[in-house]
Amino acid sequence: MSVLDTIRNIFSARFKCIITQSALEGMSDGGAIGEALGLPVVGRTPADLRKFPVTEMLGYGDGITPGGTVSACTDSACNMARFIVDNEVQGLTPPRFLSLINSWYNYKAYDEEDAFKITLSGSVVAGCLFSALPQYSVDNALKFLPDLACDSVIAPASLFFGTAMYLGRGQKPITAVKNAEELQKKICSQIGLVVGKDGIEESLRKLLEAFGYCAGDGFPAVVLGAVNSGVMPDLAGFLVGSLAGFISSGSNIPERWRSQLLRAREPREAAQRLYSVVQRLCNTKK
Repeated sequence: MSVLDTIRNIFSARFKCIITQSALEGMSDGGAIGEALGLPVVGRTPADLRKFPVTEMLGYGDGITPGGTVSACTDSACNMARFIVDNEVQGLTPPRFLSLINSWYNYKAYDEEDAFKITLSGSVVAGCLFSALPQYSVDNALKFLPDLACDSVIAPASLFFGTAMYLGRGQKPITAVKNAEELQKKICSQIGLVVGKDGIEESLRKLLEAFGYCAGDGFPAVVLGAVNSGVMPDLAGFLVGSLAGFISSGSNIPERWRSQLLRAREPREAAQRLYSVVQRLCNTKK
């Protein structure tokens, strides 16, 4: 092989789009299943969940929620996919894609009661899509991410955005989490935001670190661990379920859980839309 061929191979590998349709389908299915597992037990305390943990997809659980129901988090991911595809009127270059994500966030985060859930769930999807742009550095993420939501959710959103982005670039889960924490520090420092060490954000950080260390245990164990952590079970299930489904391309998601989703077609259709976006992004330049 000539020196020129070697150089070409290095650059083709560097700019190769590594996001597959099965990875995005795993993300969509995993997030929806995680949310459905956690939704019936929203309101339970961590102590309650330790005593009576979720082990399967519940029918109704503590309230009137039928088993397999999805809500704000899954709707957020599906709506983002529709928004991006429906607004490609100017062509989908990487800058245009990033602009669309910001527009969606700024519209949805301030317009919904569940802004926190919408922003965090959307950050996972955006991070996975951003990883399809290897020619875009972390500096580009720093430029765009602070605009995604109001101050109260920038820190946790950047944490999950970063984890999804680094996972999509092939990093191991624990490495992705550590790098995402560094990205979060940079973002918060850039905009003068002080990151707290208690409350919901610290709980989410611990949840994400647990995901990083336990991702090899398989989808059921990791997602049920997130749901039973007591950190907003539906949101935790969605976030960890999305990440776990993404890195495994959905290969270890139990079919019994897929079959129990009441709106199973919507996440799968969203994944197909997102993959069409990824294919176009990978074939464009800055």
